[in-house]
Amino acid sequence: MLRQQELIGEIVEYLREYSSLEWIEISATFRAAGAVVGLDVAVETPDGRLSDMGEPVIIPREVAELRKLMYISGLGTWFTFNLRILRAGDFFVDFDYDRPSPQPLLWLDFAGDLDMFPRKEVPAWMLDEVENQRVEEASEACTDWLWEQDERTSESGWTDHAREKMDRSLAVQRAAGFIPEDPGCLYIEISNELGADDIPAVSFCELWENRFQRRRIEIYRDGAVGLADEYRTEGCFRCEPGEHTLLDEDPLPSPSGLSEESGISAREISPVEFQTEWLAAGGW
Repeated sequence: MLRQQELIGEIVEYLREYSSLEWIEISATFRAAGAVVGLDVAVETPDGRLSDMGEPVIIPREVAELRKLMYISGLGTWFTFNLRILRAGDFFVDFDYDRPSPQPLLWLDFAGDLDMFPRKEVPAWMLDEVENQRVEEASEACTDWLWEQDERTSESGWTDHAREKMDRSLAVQRAAGFIPEDPGCLYIEISNELGADDIPAVSFCELWENRFQRRRIEIYRDGAVGLADEYRTEGCFRCEPGEHTLLDEDPLPSPSGLSEESGISAREISPVEFQTEWLAAGGW
């Protein structure tokens, strides 16, 4: 128990020292399975804004040691470690041994986790994730092959692989009454008045309550469309092979914060408005 407290204290001090911003609270969520560890960090500044740490955060080695230390033979170890750090000095921790959220979890290594932390009984959801990852790996291998074929046959650097778009009137009908999967989801429209062809003219974002992106639509000035959710990307718009629409890794600032950037205007929209744009753009 003493070593566990020491490790948590070292992680807290690491995040305190790493932030390059003035802050009043740091919220960090570590999600881990196998040798893979992910980190979401949101920093609340004195003016009430949520931001990232100001620079990429290297995951401290103490996190992996903490998982090993807290492993219970035959039962496994935690998958999610939530940490709240207050400027005044207090901090609060919570460990979750159940299925991490939000889903999907294809980037985590559950098969590797079972090798590292054997269990007498494996939850059904964990077996499902192992199978999903196997399917995803096979799908990625197929996708890589298709990209290679596309690069050989494409005469232009710009490629649009968008699904067939839905007629807007039909999209409006289909989106009517849309209710988000999570009641805390937020929806933002971002317009960019800058003239660069490789920058979306309009983006629509669906956000989890913690302001991390769940779905994204990018519409370019020439009509090309990019779509992305937590499972995949589609409708790629790229200057170079391999570049495509992706979800941001950091929480999205508020509309007022986004609108402070030159040429940017942002506003909150309704779930139905977002779903209409998603379907009209060819979303799945």
